[in-house]
Amino acid sequence: MTNKFKGVFDAAKQREAAPKLVEVLAPAADELAAKESRAKEILRSADRGSRKRLGKRSDPDYELTSVFLRKELYSEVRIRLLREGRPKEFSELVGELLSRWMEG
Repeated sequence: MTNKFKGVFDAAKQREAAPKLVEVLAPAADELAAKESRAKEILRSADRGSRKRLGKRSDPDYELTSVFLRKELYSEVRIRLLREGRPKEFSELVGELLSRWMEG
């Protein structure tokens, strides 16, 4: 005589024996974390010696500031700098003018 619940019990045993999703994904997550850690280490070591300072943002002698200027004035200044072919940035012009003002 067969047990009518045998199929239910067998299915339950198979579910218990099957690896849980967490067990399946845990090694992958650990492996991913190890790869990410290694990649960060490589980037840090590459940045230490070979990277040069590229601009004012990374220069400790400069400080980022902001001012409110009328749009029209700012546009005219940029246009004039371009027309004169001066290789001067807006920030250099402002710095030069402020230095002159402090001297006078």
